[in-house]
Amino acid sequence: MDGGGSSKRSFIYIDDASTATYLVSTRGKVGSTYHISTDKIVSIRKLVKIISKMTKIKFQRLVNITSDRTGKDVSYNLSSKKIRQELNWKPRINLEDGLTKTLRWIDYNSIFLKKEKFHYIHKR
Repeated sequence: MDGGGSSKRSFIYIDDASTATYLVSTRGKVGSTYHISTDKIVSIRKLVKIISKMTKIKFQRLVNITSDRTGKDVSYNLSSKKIRQELNWKPRINLEDGLTKTLRWIDYNSIFLKKEKFHYIHKR
């Protein structure tokens, strides 16, 4: 966890993101920019703590705290006001429900996932 997980983000469930993307591609104004985000901003640390509680895995087992990457943004605060007003879109799945659905998907697909290599290297 870079920098102790203090960075903040708006996490959005994939179904909400894909619905918004579809609306932009079919009903959005050509040349316009639409930000897709929720109104809930949480730190990476808080997100991992929520996952820790949901999975009953100790927080310390889920993280490897490192120093922040050079040039890393502390927060991304995007306003989704335009897509909400122009295309009548809003996220339907809250963070906790989205995490529950994601964890269920992982459980359901665990046999396949165990065959995959999971070594992430961030772009430099």
